[in-house]
Amino acid sequence: MNTYLFIFLLLLFFAFLEISNVSGTKLRILHIVLVFVFVFVAGLRYETGVDWLAYQNYFDEVIPLNDAFTFNSFGNVFLTLDVGYSLLNSIVKMMGGDVQVVFFVISLASTFLLIRNLKYYSNHVLTGLLIYYPFFFFIFDMSGIRQGLAIQLVLFSVKYITQRNFFKFLFYILLATSIHWTAIVLLPLYIFANKKISIGYTAIIFLFSVVIFTFKIKWMGAILGDFVGQLNAFTMLSDKVTAYTTNEVFSQERGWDMFSVYNFLRIFLIVSAVHFFKDKISNSVPSFTIFYNFILFELICMFCFFEFFEVSERLRFYFAIAEVILLSNIIFVFKNHIIRIFALLLLASSVFLNAYPFLLQFPSTVAYHPYQNYFLHTLFDLNSDGYSRLQEHKASHE
Repeated sequence: MNTYLFIFLLLLFFAFLEISNVSGTKLRILHIVLVFVFVFVAGLRYETGVDWLAYQNYFDEVIPLNDAFTFNSFGNVFLTLDVGYSLLNSIVKMMGGDVQVVFFVISLASTFLLIRNLKYYSNHVLTGLLIYYPFFFFIFDMSGIRQGLAIQLVLFSVKYITQRNFFKFLFYILLATSIHWTAIVLLPLYIFANKKISIGYTAIIFLFSVVIFTFKIKWMGAILGDFVGQLNAFTMLSDKVTAYTTNEVFSQERGWDMFSVYNFLRIFLIVSAVHFFKDKISNSVPSFTIFYNFILFELICMFCFFEFFEVSERLRFYFAIAEVILLSNIIFVFKNHIIRIFALLLLASSVFLNAYPFLLQFPSTVAYHPYQNYFLHTLFDLNSDGYSRLQEHKASHE
């Protein structure tokens, strides 16, 4: 059975129920069902995805927290900048768990925050999940779980920008940073993320981004080179930045291709739609201005940070989550039920394009299919081909 396609169709059906004004009690039941589905699939995945072996190796290196206290060897707990994630691994290991427990805990936390964020910022949880699933689930719930949790923590902190509560904002950004160090660069958002950007400045940002991307105007390399030079005393951080900017894979440049054209057109259409329906959705979306700006920040990350693919990708996803919030609200602008259904189907078709290799089990996503579940493999003593599929994935992406 194609697990991933089944979930997508289930989400589409649930979103249809939501736009049909099903009662709040029934919607809450569906929320619980989807929490179970997300956590069961992502939290209990077994040797599935592209990062599981790296997480396994990291878990093996970390020592239990009680041993760190006994031998005063905390350096063997905090192996990276991601001290919160390191601590979680150490505690799980101290309690006799394995990396599967880490996967489950992070999936539970990420899914809980996702539902809570959608309820607060959108109030259209099921439609939001339909959008989230193709855009984020495979990348962050099934592989890059650390940044996936960091993204949800950053999203949770957005309301404190609007409320001008710096210390709560700072707390959640630092918490996100402890899970994935890249979140620290989002601290300046408190200063400028809530500034309104006019349609004229929006057009300038689009034009500026296209010019830089098309003519490959390089500016990041020199700045990051100087930055690394100032970080010699902070070995872990300088090593991370150096890896992202010099590694053969991480530092590859973007260029105009189908992926870039698709992303540019998608962002352009979203910004256009948000402007068109601005008066109808701005009052229903808390922190609307911030989420609108996030879409523009995503554009900048993709097209102005083209020199370093990994830097561009890591940063843009913190802002891309705004698409989930804004698009899920646009659907409900339409009061006519037939038009609303048509809009939902159009949206579902467009987001399907973002994940069709996963949903249709293309060879390029062999590390994800067939899906393997830890509970089922343990219960029925099944063999795993996860390692061989991971090697096949790596070979096909070299």
